Amino acid sequence: MTGRMLVEPRGVLVIEDNPVDSGVAWTLVEDALPGARVATAGSLAAAEGHLRRHACDVIITDLGLPDSDSTTTVGRLAHLCPAALIVVLSAHDDAEPAVTALQAGAHEYLVKGRVDAAGLKHAVLDGLARKQADIRCSRARRVVDTALDGFLAHDLGGYLFDVNTAYCTLSGYDRDALIGSHIGALKADGSAREAISHIVARGHATYESRHHRRDGGLMTLAVSATYHPEEGGQITAFVRDVTEQKRMEAELRRLATTDSLTGVLNRRSFLDTLEAEVARSRRHGHALVVAMLDLDHFKHLNDTCGHAGGDAALQRFVEGVRPRLRAGDSLGRLGGEEFALILPETDAAGGHRLLERLVAERAADSLDFRGHAMRFTVSAGHAALAEQPEASGESLLGLADARVYEAKRRGRNRLVGGSSDRGPVGEGANI
Repeated sequence: MTGRMLVEPRGVLVIEDNPVDSGVAWTLVEDALPGARVATAGSLAAAEGHLRRHACDVIITDLGLPDSDSTTTVGRLAHLCPAALIVVLSAHDDAEPAVTALQAGAHEYLVKGRVDAAGLKHAVLDGLARKQADIRCSRARRVVDTALDGFLAHDLGGYLFDVNTAYCTLSGYDRDALIGSHIGALKADGSAREAISHIVARGHATYESRHHRRDGGLMTLAVSATYHPEEGGQITAFVRDVTEQKRMEAELRRLATTDSLTGVLNRRSFLDTLEAEVARSRRHGHALVVAMLDLDHFKHLNDTCGHAGGDAALQRFVEGVRPRLRAGDSLGRLGGEEFALILPETDAAGGHRLLERLVAERAADSLDFRGHAMRFTVSAGHAALAEQPEASGESLLGLADARVYEAKRRGRNRLVGGSSDRGPVGEGANI
């Protein structure tokens, strides 16, 4: 038994062409469902007329009627009144008519003379409860199937038993290809087992996950997953494709943190990174070097080659520096021709060697700009955290900047550090 309705049926139609059987059925219904409004019909046509005029929750019908045979009666009633519970009350007690009636849409099959008021009440209320549950499931299924968000359902082993059209559209996979497959084959990040354990432990979870598409691409999904402990445990999840949203968010972050011309960190982002790296290095007792690099005679280069030439020089400088940096190093443009470097896990000697190489490579390089060879040099200065262990990032940057000015005072195209400097390495000739 699946449950009981809180409200008993209000309208009951008894369809029976035999007056004696009709009276018996009427009395049975009156005893079983005393609050119901009972009507009778002696033929299918009369029943159809009544159903067009009156609402009906339950139809109790014989199979053999004057204007309908046993194979069509139930089907026509189910078509005319799909919301009603159809109970067959027949004199036939063999299996074949019962199976035929149930396949045609009947919800219960009872045999005349073998059911009393209590049995009829049980059959009607139980049938109505199941029908209401079916209606709720059908409505939920329509919601799932027409939802713009994707839907997946899988068991605790991770094997899918349901997906909706939206997820098939998102992933590019056919439903038949997905049913029975493992959720782990779709996930491109993390362990499916860990995700399932997380959902089960909390009952509900929202998170982001990357899934494979059939075309080989990846999509980022916002997932809202729920654990259903009944029936051995199931997990259902609605998913929304946020790939484009994430791309736009990443682009906005890039625009907010990087220099639009060169692609390196902008001033604000660099200074934030610098303070964080200085604090981290001090906390763990690690070495760190901060450096400033300034393109020499940049105003003259701009005046001679125009802003396009200046932009090309800035971009060329960054192209030369980037391959020399490690994953944890940071390069930023502080403004105009001024650049800065953060070199974590690097002592003064190591930073000096790297910067010495950058200054030398810049002096030896030339840039083809509109058919002419453009050459320019840089002046650089660096400061190590070990020189001023309690200094802020801004203070270290100021010290490195002062050493850049010292390098320019000494003739440019050189490096000045805490105790040594790089002398001139071939004068760059700006066209």
